[in-house]
Amino acid sequence: MENVADALKLAGAALLFVIAFSIAMVMFSRAKSTTDAVLDNLKLDDFLPSVEALPINTTRVVGIETIIPTIYRYCQSDANPTVRILNSAGEEIQVFDRAIESRIHNAGEVPQTSEEYDYLISLNTKYNDETKFAYMHGAPWQDQDIQYTLERINSFIYGIPAPHMPDLDYSRNNLMMYKDTSFEESYIEYRTSGKTYFDKDSEEELTILPASTHTIITYKAR
Repeated sequence: MENVADALKLAGAALLFVIAFSIAMVMFSRAKSTTDAVLDNLKLDDFLPSVEALPINTTRVVGIETIIPTIYRYCQSDANPTVRILNSAGEEIQVFDRAIESRIHNAGEVPQTSEEYDYLISLNTKYNDETKFAYMHGAPWQDQDIQYTLERINSFIYGIPAPHMPDLDYSRNNLMMYKDTSFEESYIEYRTSGKTYFDKDSEEELTILPASTHTIITYKAR
């Protein structure tokens, strides 16, 4: 009798398991049907934000209060962007770029290649011509203490004399002349160095020399 009772217990347990499993399968099937119905009627447009692409490289419209700290950034060794300021006609009013300033300061250096010669001629035509807005006065702040660079910045922003550079004259071409003007800020970033290697064994691109980038920030008067 005891064996029969144990057998009935096992059979009852098996029956309960089958019933519970069947109920679970039915619920799972209904849940899947409900999920499929929801997904079929789901419109992703209702959940994903609509993002309108900006014109290429254009970020925002700013005033000179934004341009001023950007100009000061260009002389920092950890940032060192190129900052270009253009009038509404697209003519460059002034540029802040260490490489260009060094070339202008050393305008008499002998070019190494014909391409370099053409580049130096184009720089001199644009930045060593006192009749043009972008005239740099020979970039006398180059190879000097950082104080000279700061004097150049202050002179351009406020149109004031530079204590250590009497020939530097921005009285007729300074940023304060545009204090009530809005500017379109745009930028472009490009890689100046870097080297990678494709490893066939791991099928991965490995960095040999980390890439360096340079940023050109342009402000064009509206």
